Amino acid sequence: MEKTRNLKRSPLWHQIFDKVKEIPRENVSGDAVDHPSLTTTLEGMFIDEMCKFKAWYDKLSPVEKCTVWSEDGGTKGLFVLPNIELVKKYINQKNNNVHNS
Repeated sequence: MEKTRNLKRSPLWHQIFDKVKEIPRENVSGDAVDHPSLTTTLEGMFIDEMCKFKAWYDKLSPVEKCTVWSEDGGTKGLFVLPNIELVKKYINQKNNNVHNS
């Protein structure tokens, strides 16, 4: 268990903890992880992945950050991809790299 009760936590940590603390811990025995430790681990994984995403994003050309279709699929032209679409593109590329390895 973490011994960091006086440590100032980030807003991200608190957001994750709000979800993690919903996980029931009744009748826990043995080496089960506690909520604060799990939250710290997830926060670290999230931050690490965001750093990888930023490095990937920074390598994209301006054209790779665009699509030729509008969000409704009806208009041709160059449109900047919304953030969620860039994240999906990143995840798809990671999945393809895992399956092709």
